[in-house]
Amino acid sequence: MPISSLVLTCETPVVDAVRSQLEAMQHIEVGRTVSGNRLPVVVDTHTRSQDRQAMRSIETMNGVIHTQVIFADFTDLNQEST
Repeated sequence: MPISSLVLTCETPVVDAVRSQLEAMQHIEVGRTVSGNRLPVVVDTHTRSQDRQAMRSIETMNGVIHTQVIFADFTDLNQEST
């Protein structure tokens, strides 16, 4: 299962709206600690294609300025689940 840890930088006036959208998305968990306009996020999917789709959804979300990947682990995937 691919697992990615991210820190999102959001436009300050919409950080709460971005958080709400993220919390409604499948495979995404938003951290409880928010630092200004930065949100910690974990993406935990079953396949690489689901991971890529989740990442694209986050990166193109209105109000998200920057996505920083802190950690990514794909070690338990095999050729069939990609």
